[in-house]
Amino acid sequence: MIKRCKDKSTDICVSGFPGDVIISVSYILSGKNQLVIIMTLNKPTPLNLANHAYWNLGGQNSGNILNEVVQIFGSQIIAVDNKLIPTGKFASVKGTTYDFLKP
Repeated sequence: MIKRCKDKSTDICVSGFPGDVIISVSYILSGKNQLVIIMTLNKPTPLNLANHAYWNLGGQNSGNILNEVVQIFGSQIIAVDNKLIPTGKFASVKGTTYDFLKP
């Protein structure tokens, strides 16, 4: 297992959030294929965390990704409206550009 953890703590004076924000992120490469993000807030706080991790699977200076194969075990995505706002409904990925069910 490979694990990387980073804790970030903010306060209202620095970040402008209405409360304290404590964020812990763990990147775990294991049989469970996990990405864990834990937030602790002491007041209702508008906060939307996103993950933009990039992985070099072949190692440093290994070239491009054109020979890599990807498979994602996710059969649905969250549907969005014409302004790309989530509708709360789920849509099948089958036959779409988001269909990575088979490598």
